[in-house]
Amino acid sequence: MSNLFKLSYVDCALDPDHLATGLRIGLTIACFSQYCTCVIVHRIYIHPLSRYPGPELAKISSLYSIYHAWRGDRHLDLLRLHGKYGSVVRYGPNSLSFNSPHAVSAIYTHDKNIAKTSFYNFFDLNKTTKHTQSIIDKHSHGRRRRIISHALSEKVLRGMEVRIICHVQKLCNALGHGSSPVSNVWSDTKDMSLWTLYYAIDTITDLCFGYCASTIDSPINRDIAKLIETSSQKALICGLLPVIKILGLDQILYPLPSSSGGKSFIIHNQKILAQRLKSEINAADKDILSYLINAKQDQDNGSLFLSSELWAENLSVSPGSETISVALSATLFYIVHNDDSHQVLNAEVRTTFNATNQIRLGQRLESCEYLRACINEAMRLAPPVPGILPREVECDGVYIDGFPVPKGTEVGVSAYAIHHNASYYPEPFLYNPTRWIRSKDSQSDGIDLAHFAFCPFSAGTRGCLGKSLAYAELSLALARIVFVYDMRVEPDQFRIQSPAEERDFGRHKTMEYKLRDAYIGMKCGPNIQFKSRMIDDHDSGDQQLH
Repeated sequence: MSNLFKLSYVDCALDPDHLATGLRIGLTIACFSQYCTCVIVHRIYIHPLSRYPGPELAKISSLYSIYHAWRGDRHLDLLRLHGKYGSVVRYGPNSLSFNSPHAVSAIYTHDKNIAKTSFYNFFDLNKTTKHTQSIIDKHSHGRRRRIISHALSEKVLRGMEVRIICHVQKLCNALGHGSSPVSNVWSDTKDMSLWTLYYAIDTITDLCFGYCASTIDSPINRDIAKLIETSSQKALICGLLPVIKILGLDQILYPLPSSSGGKSFIIHNQKILAQRLKSEINAADKDILSYLINAKQDQDNGSLFLSSELWAENLSVSPGSETISVALSATLFYIVHNDDSHQVLNAEVRTTFNATNQIRLGQRLESCEYLRACINEAMRLAPPVPGILPREVECDGVYIDGFPVPKGTEVGVSAYAIHHNASYYPEPFLYNPTRWIRSKDSQSDGIDLAHFAFCPFSAGTRGCLGKSLAYAELSLALARIVFVYDMRVEPDQFRIQSPAEERDFGRHKTMEYKLRDAYIGMKCGPNIQFKSRMIDDHDSGDQQLH
């Protein structure tokens, strides 16, 4: 029986068909191995970017960057790489990361020969409808930007001030609920990563659509926050690895919230847009949508916004709520964890204003230099968009920070990495608001350099159009919170880190506000308690409890 088996096996092995199949498999493996070897050798030693330092794996495959994007620590890895390799790092086969203010200027400000990459296509509402932040064509972007800039001008912002203050008041009421200065009772612990996001969502939706999501007052629409986070993560990963979108895997990896709140909110706002397009604009409508609907025909091509474009523009502002939330949460984190800064800020705000109704946009608020410095320093340490905003070099002969960059190369600057560069920010991990304040003893060169390297809102013609609006929302909210409440970290709060987290670069610092890079920064905490202050309202003569 065994001899018969041996003969059958030998006959099978010597069969021409089996030999041909085995030969084909062997040749396929050999060819694939040879191809991989050639690709590796080319990318490491022959590629136009071979002169630039970086991890060997990053030079070979974009999977290196995708892995860190999936982990949410790409900004931390870029900081580590720049610390190891210098001001320019090759972090992908065809990608360079720079770490200097001159590179920020060259890439984002003076971008004549540099354009957005196809990465931004994954931020579109759909295949046919683009918004200003995702448009790659410079001419189309310029047309949109000119129109939207009018809707976000200082004059328009003044008209929206009362609405912003209304949401600030709602936030303050929610934060201090149950506290009492008389009986020395503190509020329940509030996770400020959530409450600041509710404030930002309510404000943004009100100013954009003329309809408030009411997430501060009600939990019905609060899954909008999850919608923003999931959409951002999906766009980042699909932008880096488009095959995920092509195969439809994005719906499996990043499913949208199953609850109906976020979906019903979107449907409701679509109905509002349809109604507003059919009716005449009321003079009382002082939201961004009214300015877009009233936008004049562009002189270049005479085209108006399509209804789908109006919807895309308004909806694209929603991620801006996460930007404001990160900045405000980070500022509160560093204030409650730094007693000296907390005391200086309290003194400035509480001596500048005598009543809550005095906290408005204008000279008094602008005179609060330390308040603005606290916000800037928090955004330096925890930039709302911590990773790279990619751009593509359109022609040969381009130099960035003195380095020649060939056509087709993807370039960018990580805000987190440059904000922690000791060349521009001495003691980069120290929260020090005074580095932004000019004084007789300070060196103006250092402050100018700090501002030069500061890019939490990106820079240039592609920078954030809502920068003034963001500072208004942040300043009004922070000033009122500090004026109305005493704050403290939740007693006995201690966050236990896993052994793996303690080993991760940049995650081991207990006094740093940690972000997860999902294009926009994702965060948790701080957990803060509030206690109302007894305030003498000099304007009205009434003593108020807030």
